[in-house]
Amino acid sequence: MKGKYKAILIIAIAYLISSSAAFVAPFADDNQLLWIIFGAIFWVFFLIGTALFLLFPKPRPRKDEKRIRLPSILKFFRNRFAMSADIVLFLSIIANIAFAIFPISKWIHGSAMFLLIFSFEMHMVFNSERYLNIKRSNGSKRPNHTKNRRALKNV
Repeated sequence: MKGKYKAILIIAIAYLISSSAAFVAPFADDNQLLWIIFGAIFWVFFLIGTALFLLFPKPRPRKDEKRIRLPSILKFFRNRFAMSADIVLFLSIIANIAFAIFPISKWIHGSAMFLLIFSFEMHMVFNSERYLNIKRSNGSKRPNHTKNRRALKNV
């Protein structure tokens, strides 16, 4: 089980490096070689993180479950890690819109862009069915409240 959490950590590090490349890219100014290097770093580590994440098995739907599932990009606040990533995502979207309207220093705008990209990547990881499958396989299932209610009624 610890191996799966180490893999999630490696995915997060790959996404962190990818986002960091987006942070330093605006400082390349007119140097085309630096733009190419930062772009290559961004895409290589983004694809590494995504490929590692897709190696986790997707949970099979239950036979009795017939509800329509939304893609994980449209799901928010599914666990505490997802909640923190989603809050940072919303705040960084607002900050990037504000910085597009009102020009600000490259450092601050680069930081907001870094937060936007990294929090979006973490939003996709932590709100996914694959991540929830890892959590469930660890034994941290939701409690069955209906079973407890039935036991209380019989007393």
